[in-house]
Amino acid sequence: MTTPSSNTAPDSALPDDTRQPAPHRRLEGLTILAAEDCRVNQMVLEEMLSAEGAHVEMAENGREVVDRLRQCGADRFDLVLMDIQMPVMDGFEAARQLHALVPGLPIIGQSAYAMAEDRAKCLAAHMVDHITKPFDRDLLVLCILRHVRPGGPPLPVAATQQEPGSAVDPWGELASRYARNPAFVDQLLNVFLISNSGLPNQLRQALSRQDTRALAGLTHGLKGMAGSIAAHELQTLSQSAEQAAKLDAPELAQCIVELAARLEQTLEQIRHRITL
Repeated sequence: MTTPSSNTAPDSALPDDTRQPAPHRRLEGLTILAAEDCRVNQMVLEEMLSAEGAHVEMAENGREVVDRLRQCGADRFDLVLMDIQMPVMDGFEAARQLHALVPGLPIIGQSAYAMAEDRAKCLAAHMVDHITKPFDRDLLVLCILRHVRPGGPPLPVAATQQEPGSAVDPWGELASRYARNPAFVDQLLNVFLISNSGLPNQLRQALSRQDTRALAGLTHGLKGMAGSIAAHELQTLSQSAEQAAKLDAPELAQCIVELAARLEQTLEQIRHRITL
C-alpha cells in the first residue's frame, strides 16, 4: 500500500514567491492634512489617499488648517492639500499663513479649475503645486510624491482603466474607479444624495431672485461633486451655469433650468440604485 509522501507541502506552506503579491501602496508612511469643505470630496480624497497607504486628516476650512498646525506642530504632517475656495478662510490666505508658520511644509492647491492663472495664484501664495478636481488618483499620488520624495526611483503607476457609465449602469465608471472597495460607491452616492436633495429648489429660488452670486456658489460646489461621482453631463452643465452666473449672461436662466432638471434625474438614479 502506498501512502502520500510526508515531504509534500500543503498549499499554505508554498514559498512566498508563489503567492499573489500585495498591492504597492505608494504613499505608505505619509501623513497628509487635507482642507476640503465638501463632504463628497472629503470622502473621495480620504478613500484615494488611504488606499495608497497615507494617514489622512481633514479640515473644513483654511482657519482649521492653520489652527491644526499651531496645535500639533510642524512635524505632524508631511504635506497639505489645500482647497482654494472655502468658507471662513480661503486656501490662498491659509497657505500664506502656513508658509509663515512652517516654511518648509509643501502645500498643494486644489480646485475645479485647470486654468494657468489658478496655478499662478497658488504659486504666488507659496503653494508648491496645483491639481484639479475631480481627482485622478495616479496624478494626485505622483503630484504628492514629487514634493515629499523628490529624486526618488520611478514609481509604478496603478492600473486605473475605467469603464464608462451607460444607460443601464450610469455608475459603471465609478465602480471601476473604486474596484478595490466596491462598498464605497454606494456610500459616496448616498452622501451625494443627502447633500444635494434640496439643491434643485435652491437653484430655482436663487434664479427667481436673480441672485447671481448665490447661483455661482451653488453651481461651483455642484460641479466638483458631480465630477467626484463621475456624473460628467451634470458636471458640464454645472460648469456652464457657473460661468453664466459669473457673467450674468443672457443664457443663465436656461442653464439653471437644465441643470436643475438634470440634477433631479441624477438624484433619482441614485435613489434607484441604493434601494435595489
